[in-house]
Amino acid sequence: MQGEAGPQHRVAVDPFWMDRTTITNAQPGRFAAATGYVTLAERPLDPALYPGAMPEMLPPGALVLRMTTGSVDTSHIGYGRFSLLADLITIGLRSDAKPRPGYLFGSATLDTRTTLGTVIGFWRVGESADQFFDIGAGIRVTALSTDLRVNGNRLPGFSVGSNSSHVDGIAAFRYGMRFAPAWGLTIAADIGGGGSRLSWEALGSLDWHVSQGTTIRLGWRHIGFDQETRRGGTANLELGGPFLAASFRF
Repeated sequence: MQGEAGPQHRVAVDPFWMDRTTITNAQPGRFAAATGYVTLAERPLDPALYPGAMPEMLPPGALVLRMTTGSVDTSHIGYGRFSLLADLITIGLRSDAKPRPGYLFGSATLDTRTTLGTVIGFWRVGESADQFFDIGAGIRVTALSTDLRVNGNRLPGFSVGSNSSHVDGIAAFRYGMRFAPAWGLTIAADIGGGGSRLSWEALGSLDWHVSQGTTIRLGWRHIGFDQETRRGGTANLELGGPFLAASFRF
């Protein structure tokens, strides 16, 4: 019972007709044919509501995404041949739909947040005066949350959300070289799975060796995973962008 239906009490009503179902599959089609109604998903987006968007991004049913909040935190610490890398990525996306007056529903907002945490232990298998090579293993935890809010118009609004998470085991490598006394390059990659079908990451950085044990890294990283959905499909997520990190070795 809905909250607005209380308090419970007895009533008497006159006889009335009631259909077996609230609505049938055929009735929306007859309604659309009789009234010319076109659903929101079948209507092109209004360019005036999304200034700066390219025309090819506004077909019927398109979602216009904008970044909300996001952060990347990377830390790396080492002792002898062993080192530990840990980072945390969180990113939010928001999609807005703004229908014209007269729609069954008002505006709608879809918020999606993705959080990825990675921990990898590296072992230095080779090192010279100007190069090194590491192999490692670790885990990546991925959490996804969605929140859909639809405002009412002719029909009442509603909201729905979902959350999911999974853990992947990963294997990794890292190679670095120094091309000047204080400057070097590093490339690294990892791949794995378990909770998802496939999880992977690749990155490259320009390294500034501030001191014997401290390095500042500026580079680009790309991370992605494929996961089976509850309906048997595949959800693919890829994130890429610049990063700034620091490494400390004792």
